Amino acid sequence: MIEFSAQEKRIVIFLLTSFLIGLCVAYYRSKTSAQDIKKWQELQKERMQTFAAIEPNATSELTKANADAEPLQATNKVRKEALLKKININKASSEQLQTLDRIGPVLAERIILHREKNGMFKSIDDLLLVPGIGPKTLDRIKTKICVGDSIIK
Repeated sequence: MIEFSAQEKRIVIFLLTSFLIGLCVAYYRSKTSAQDIKKWQELQKERMQTFAAIEPNATSELTKANADAEPLQATNKVRKEALLKKININKASSEQLQTLDRIGPVLAERIILHREKNGMFKSIDDLLLVPGIGPKTLDRIKTKICVGDSIIK
């Protein structure tokens, strides 16, 4: 039997792998119709329009595409508002609080429960009284929250 060196074995494995990948690509192309590709392109366009609506610094091309988009779902509206305004922690809903870094559903509910039991927050630093919010989390969200009226950035 023929014996190969280590380098020759690597070359043979590479060639076989390349051949198999080529076969897979050819098979995929034969099974994928132009109609499927068009559907995929439309889906990508919808995703880009949604991104343009959420991302305030989106390119002008994406913004133009967004003008033709259907109305956004409620959760996307909440995210967009959160990007544009500071969140008033005394009035924010659970969804709005969850748009902040490191704030999930459980922590959002804790904030709301603390607010209901102890009254309105007097300062941003009062969030440290909520179990699960420490100095690091507060530093991350400090610039995105307020205790008075929501202010446009």
